Amino acid sequence: MEQDERSGFEVERDKLNKKRKEDSVRRKRVFLLALHDGGTVRQACKAAGIKRESVRTWIKTDDEFSKEYDIAK
Repeated sequence: MEQDERSGFEVERDKLNKKRKEDSVRRKRVFLLALHDGGTVRQACKAAGIKRESVRTWIKTDDEFSKEYDIAK
């Protein structure tokens, strides 16, 4: 199916997925900045509006985040 032939549902789903990805990137950035500025993991999670489990998941699944995390802490 070409871009123009997608259903309204598919278009909206893709927009939502893009928004979620952008939100995740923003939350990771806020978390890392807060941690780098001397905050604890708990404080950085609060600043980013995430749970600690998100950080654990990102460390396991996102090599770039994992490296940045090691630098920030």
